[in-house]
Amino acid sequence: MTNQSIIREAIRLLVVAGFFTADDEESLAELATMLEPMVIASGQTLMEQGEPGDSMYVVVSGRLQVYVRRDEEEVLVGEVGRGEVVGEMALLTSEPRSATVRAVRDTQVARLSQDGFERLMLQHPQAMRGMMRTIVERFRRLLRSPRLERRLQTLVALPITEGVSLPDFLAKFETALAPLAKTFVCTQERMAQTLGSDSPAHAMVSWMNDLELNYEFVLYVASEDPLWLERCLRQADRLLLVANASEQPRRERLNEDQWREVAGRVDLALIHPDDADQGRGASAWLDAFDVKEHFNLRMGDDIGFRHMARRFTGNSLGLVFGGGSARGYAHVGVLRALEESGIEIDMIGGTSMGAMMAAVSAMNWDYEEIRRHVAVFGSNKRVFDYTLPLTSLTAGGKVTYMTKTLFGDVQIEELWRPFFCVSTNLSQAEPMVHTRGPLWKAVRSSIAIPGVFSPVLYEGDVLVDGGIMNNLPVDVMYEQLGADAVITVNVSPLQTRPRNYNFGDRVSGWRILWGRLIPFVKPLRAPSLMGTLMRSLELNSVYRVKQEMLGMSDLVLLPDLRDFSPGNFSEYEEIIEIGYRTAMDALASWTPPVAR
Repeated sequence: MTNQSIIREAIRLLVVAGFFTADDEESLAELATMLEPMVIASGQTLMEQGEPGDSMYVVVSGRLQVYVRRDEEEVLVGEVGRGEVVGEMALLTSEPRSATVRAVRDTQVARLSQDGFERLMLQHPQAMRGMMRTIVERFRRLLRSPRLERRLQTLVALPITEGVSLPDFLAKFETALAPLAKTFVCTQERMAQTLGSDSPAHAMVSWMNDLELNYEFVLYVASEDPLWLERCLRQADRLLLVANASEQPRRERLNEDQWREVAGRVDLALIHPDDADQGRGASAWLDAFDVKEHFNLRMGDDIGFRHMARRFTGNSLGLVFGGGSARGYAHVGVLRALEESGIEIDMIGGTSMGAMMAAVSAMNWDYEEIRRHVAVFGSNKRVFDYTLPLTSLTAGGKVTYMTKTLFGDVQIEELWRPFFCVSTNLSQAEPMVHTRGPLWKAVRSSIAIPGVFSPVLYEGDVLVDGGIMNNLPVDVMYEQLGADAVITVNVSPLQTRPRNYNFGDRVSGWRILWGRLIPFVKPLRAPSLMGTLMRSLELNSVYRVKQEMLGMSDLVLLPDLRDFSPGNFSEYEEIIEIGYRTAMDALASWTPPVAR
């Protein structure tokens, strides 16, 4: 791409983004004289945190990553892709750079200096209003939601085992991408047919850059030619390793230093047999390779490829289930509504009873199968094994048996969709997010209501119910799993109905018992021990929901469950129905992000 074409494309992108209007030809002509084309090589720093902010940049092609220094360490906080602007806030505030920005791969930008910005402000104030509005709106979105913008455009597929049919894999992947983005699959042979086998390097780079202008998503296919692989890696936002999960991972077969140096992010696609119940063997691969994300796939399962395509094109949909003990059965009704509406969930997570329901969904069970399990365990007698209350009201044996029976030896990383749940680490005084390890133990930890169920000992630490610190983990869904849109289900009532209590300054359990057993004694009405414990656990969630969580989600479901006790698990049928009706009513007027 020539310098003039870089400038022209930068102006077009600024118009598309709303910084300028297309009909203001005079302002755009002036802007063209002020923009300076630049090429930032992979790994090169564009701006350093703390240095003077003397310019802004429009990304024409390539990808940048944004880092901030926290406690003497650099933390990745965002990515900037084609059509986005970086550095503009420093021009407005005249303050030092708030972050360090580096190129993930070879990146073309157009630079607007501080002097050029101020000249536009003076000579074309009307045109600059659109720019100001766009900057302010972007800042407001950042304040409202912690999600990072990930506009992935280029990806390299690299097979790393013998037992992978790359043509079959690419055909399935391209089919899944087709409804989401205009896609070009770039092979070495295809480039040679277009440019000739002896085309110079600059012609290859120019042709690849043009692909990014004409297509929304470019999938580069690596070959055994090291020069072609290097060129693909320097051009790609991410690298996708493709492996046969049945084989043993062997790091020595790869020139890992080569792709680690130039690839901004590495993901892993594991191909499993079509008859596999779960993604067995994923643990060994994740232990062997440091990857950001992995996908468990079966060649005969189109849904898995659709999940992956939505993740790579910024159309993924996450589902977050909040805790609420027995009220959490409403999540089952939500799953039924999603299934009937044909809405596919790409990742799921939750806390406490929300963790349990998220886990059964992540097992890929349909509504009827989930409903059968709920019917078996939807009984207080099957959940509570009361004991001498020195540690908790129950011994925890029944609830442990329940989780082990449901999930067996399945590991979280073996699930067909990404899953997480949250527990509270009493030893470390912090929330714990479970994304790997035995599924049953993670769920058992997340539902360990203090005082009701016994805690879980995990690598020397004591874990209890995640609702203590994060009962509605929408933030975890965005920050750790990277969802692009989120449906949130909160089953903890924001307010409870008034109760006709009549207890005084002291409450005797014997007095309550007499009122229940002796007909002529006036009953003493007071909150139950279990009800008080469970509602206390909900309070942090209620506060966070009111303050922030609801505004972070794309769709919020609030089933009215005020008439149901959180400790009565036998009322599951009515609770499921309320969750179903609430979800169906909301989904009737809601459009999933992939359809927008």
